[in-house]
Amino acid sequence: MSTRKGKLNSVEHMYDDRPKSFTKEKVKDIRMAVDNAWGDNDLSRGFATEELAAQAFSDAINPISIDNSVEIGANIGYEALSDSYYLSNPVTSYLPDAIRYTEYALEPALGARTAYVHTHGSVSKGAESFSGHNYKGGDIGFSKLNKINAYMASPSRRLYKFNFSAFTRAQSSDSRDFVSEVGK
Repeated sequence: MSTRKGKLNSVEHMYDDRPKSFTKEKVKDIRMAVDNAWGDNDLSRGFATEELAAQAFSDAINPISIDNSVEIGANIGYEALSDSYYLSNPVTSYLPDAIRYTEYALEPALGARTAYVHTHGSVSKGAESFSGHNYKGGDIGFSKLNKINAYMASPSRRLYKFNFSAFTRAQSSDSRDFVSEVGK
C-alpha cells in the first residue's frame, strides 16, 4: 500500500504532459487542493459500502474538478479483513474530458478492485452522462473491460453509478438500463 495516501498521482513527467493551458503552478495548485480535500474529508478511511466511498470522493473532489475543469478519479477496493471499501490515491491526466486509463493502473486499491469513481469537471456535451455506451472505449468500456462498477460525479454535482454486476447478470446489450443516480 502506498505511503502517499491521498497524494494526487501526478509524477514529475506529467508536468511535460499537462495541457499547455496549465502552468506548473496551476498543476501544483490542483495537487494541493486535492491533497487538502483528501485529508480534510478523511478519504483514507474505510467505508461500509462502495457507494459511500464513491459519494465521499464525489463530495470532496468534484468541486475541485469543476473549478479547474479537469477529470479526477480513483479506484475503489474491497478489503475482506476489515469488511471495508477503500479509495486508491486519486489520479488525473489534467484533461477536461478524460483520464488516461493507464493512470488508474498506477494506483492499486487496498483489497480487490470493485469499482472506479471519477469526475466530469468540464461542462460540455455529454458531461452529465457516462461515455462509451456503444463502443469499447469511454467510461462504460473501461468498466466492462475491467469487470467493475463505475461511478461518475457530474458538473451538476450528481453522482451516477453504472452497475456492471447487474448488467452482466441481465446479459443486456443496452448499458444505459444499468445507470442510476446514487442517493435517489
